[in-house]
Amino acid sequence: MVGSSISSPGAAVPEGGSTEHRPGSPEAPGLSAGESAGSDVHLLRSENHFLTEKLVEASLQSAQHFEARRTRESLRCP
Repeated sequence: MVGSSISSPGAAVPEGGSTEHRPGSPEAPGLSAGESAGSDVHLLRSENHFLTEKLVEASLQSAQHFEARRTRESLRCP
């Protein structure tokens, strides 16, 4: 599997229990600097996308809570 790209930040451990070197890691044999940097960029983009989605979800949830609270408060006060 050396030289193949990883599609997600959390790669699974193969069945024999042995771990393979991740492309882009310093100890990964057979990779040029360009391939290593490309894998690193891919992993960083994947992580950035995941974290951005989490941030957007949290922001939407916060806005919904804020609106619900405002609605409750407006219904209490005549």
